[in-house]
Amino acid sequence: GGGGGGARGEAGSVGPFSRHMGWDVGGGAPEAAGAAVEGLPERVGRAQVLGRAGVPGVQAAHWASEGLPVKTRLADRRRGTSAEQEAFLKLLTGYLDILHTDRPLKASKGAPDEHMEAYLIHCLNHVLLSSDAIRMGNAAAEGSAGGGLSTSAAGLGTEDLSAGKDQGFTRPKVLLVYPFRKFALEAVLHIADLLVSGEGNARMRLEKVKGGKAFLEQFGAGEEEEEEDGGVGGRGSKRAAGSRKPPDFQELFRGDVDDHFKFGIKVTKGAISLFSDFYSSDIVVTSPLGLVTLANDRDRADPLDFLSSVEIAVVDRADVLQMQNWEHVIELWGHLNRIPSKQHGVDIMRVRQWYLAGQARQYRQTVALSAFPTAELNAFFSQRCDNFEGLVKVVAPPRGVLAALEQQPKQLYERVAVGETADAEDRRFAHFMEKVVPRLEGAQTSGLVLFVRSYFDYVRMRKALSDRLISFVALSEYAERAEADRTRTQFMKGKAKVLLYSERAHFYHRYRVRGAKDVIFYSLPDHPEYFSELVNMVEVAPESRGSVTVLFHKYDSLQLGRVVGVRKAKSMLQAPGDSFMIA
Repeated sequence: GGGGGGARGEAGSVGPFSRHMGWDVGGGAPEAAGAAVEGLPERVGRAQVLGRAGVPGVQAAHWASEGLPVKTRLADRRRGTSAEQEAFLKLLTGYLDILHTDRPLKASKGAPDEHMEAYLIHCLNHVLLSSDAIRMGNAAAEGSAGGGLSTSAAGLGTEDLSAGKDQGFTRPKVLLVYPFRKFALEAVLHIADLLVSGEGNARMRLEKVKGGKAFLEQFGAGEEEEEEDGGVGGRGSKRAAGSRKPPDFQELFRGDVDDHFKFGIKVTKGAISLFSDFYSSDIVVTSPLGLVTLANDRDRADPLDFLSSVEIAVVDRADVLQMQNWEHVIELWGHLNRIPSKQHGVDIMRVRQWYLAGQARQYRQTVALSAFPTAELNAFFSQRCDNFEGLVKVVAPPRGVLAALEQQPKQLYERVAVGETADAEDRRFAHFMEKVVPRLEGAQTSGLVLFVRSYFDYVRMRKALSDRLISFVALSEYAERAEADRTRTQFMKGKAKVLLYSERAHFYHRYRVRGAKDVIFYSLPDHPEYFSELVNMVEVAPESRGSVTVLFHKYDSLQLGRVVGVRKAKSMLQAPGDSFMIA
């Protein structure tokens, strides 16, 4: 991969930036190539790139070109060296929408994050090329013939500039969305590494930029503290981890996991400044909650006009965001690329035509990264992202988690017949009430864990169990520590037959449940490892192996594939009959 030869490859040809920004979508979207364009990556690491046939043929030059069309100064500071990062960067710089569903959690503290570095290189490159375009526009307006900056050297074509239209309504071009402060810190350290010159590591260089010290005080504090107390943040609070929690839990919740933040970054020549006013920032970094709260603030509801001209939006750790409140992400997306409520000092003569025509959404590149695919993410792209360049999905075949089961209880999978998506959950509920509840009522023993994926299911189950007078205790993510301990003790001692347990409760706390003899998965978890963790908690006795019952329907194919593996899931979804044993 010729990473270093980056922007030089743009000279003499129209680079992807200019081709994308200069395309006239009014004349219709470009034709899809039909067959996958030559040179378009087929894989990113172990994951396949799907949707390649829908990519426009006009991109062919980008995929055929050697190296990466990024500024040399960014290419030279790139630390990642893997073919996987190279392929991901190639996709990013083609300005396609990307749903990357094979985003691993870092294996260890201090391990490089090549996915984050890749999209930040692309975002910074976009910001730098945008300001080159504006500088050249200024020079042309002053009649100084480009101010010594040749269009090809900047990686810019000339077609759009001659019209003098080189900007959006407002300055911010990039939106970065993270679930926790710790990821925002990581991103800013990467940006410092790529852009800020000087001695020392990224943190030392960051201390010297405007707002850098304040930023490290607000966002970097958890880094030092956690070493001493071995603590793990719960919703914005420190919480003892205990080394018995799984490694992925410890990695995810290490550091500052506050989920309420927002700030701007201004990129200037060779430096950055932090906490810049949103309207004079190039990059906005936020948690979904951060900006949604601002938009709905009773005293000064902000129309969020500064999101009118976002051209690249990145949602990282989307799997974690789905465990918070995915609705906030959807609400935030509703604010992107709207025509602003006022002018905010822009020279309308220099605003690109497609902004004025209200077509900005079709030019925005959305990139989402998640540990696994979900129906919500698929719907998010089909309903809220409309990039004329098309969408590719990076998908790895799931391997299943049955091999991780320490004992082999009897597993019964019951397929629920459903029609449209709208009635699927009601059909599941009816099946549960008709087929499963009588078994619960008849059971002489306690020790049944009833697992549900969504909070909606949790509330519904809680009511159903109460209505049928089945003795149960319930554990959701909202339970306080003392209450949760009490609930688990009651269950362990057999004082309640059933423990109702939600996926989010397990995500935030990873409780060890003692006294479990059987598990019913009313719905399978999104996180496949939770299936094996819960089944491994079943206490096996000589007289009983314990049992696992799973309810699923055709819209659960993603979750089912992650648990039993793709081939087995396919046969369970298609085979005649509706119950399957894995003994």
